[in-house]
Amino acid sequence: MILNIAVLIFVACNIIHVNGDVNLMFVFDKSGSISVGSFELSKEVAIKIYEGLVAIEDNVLASALTFSVKPKIMFTADKYTPTSDPGVVDAINAFTMNPSKSGRRQSNTDKVLEMINEELERWAPNGNVFVVLFYDGVLFPRTAIKREEVIKMANDMEMDGSANILGVKLKNGNGNDPLGAKDLKRIASGDPEQNDVFPSVGGNLNAENKDEVAEAIVNKISGR
Repeated sequence: MILNIAVLIFVACNIIHVNGDVNLMFVFDKSGSISVGSFELSKEVAIKIYEGLVAIEDNVLASALTFSVKPKIMFTADKYTPTSDPGVVDAINAFTMNPSKSGRRQSNTDKVLEMINEELERWAPNGNVFVVLFYDGVLFPRTAIKREEVIKMANDMEMDGSANILGVKLKNGNGNDPLGAKDLKRIASGDPEQNDVFPSVGGNLNAENKDEVAEAIVNKISGR
């Protein structure tokens, strides 16, 4: 941790803050089923979440990765601080996505989770990381066995205390939204009674609910 006092503060919903710090990982779906509009909304909401937390928390550290054909770390947690210039907002704003679906295939979801886990290991001394997953929720490969394996991988990351996954549901351009919504909810929480997917009322992220989604996630992370 950046602060020297080793204190764990427990707040609502089993969320853990370490010394008042917030550790964020933004994960952006750029696969062929995602539109440029949805990707840009993801960036906008991520920035709102980051800025909202910086305004109320002692110290906010962030990393980001994207995934299409394969996952890619865009910047790591030690790259920026809230006072960096340029900083996290500039870095996220600079992310681009090719409007053509050519070459934007789906990543194997287990490979995405493996890269998330590798980055989580970098945070290990810093405690819990909030993984904000902008995703249509359609797992790949889609076989029942593989889907269950991937969901278990995500749930295990939460169970061991290294991650708290918050899903943001993006529209699937291939008409697979019902399945995506179901699996994203299971990825975000192993408890069927808990909903860690936003919009919490269901549906997909859009221009009308983006502010509400960002505010809800800030409140969830901050325990407000």
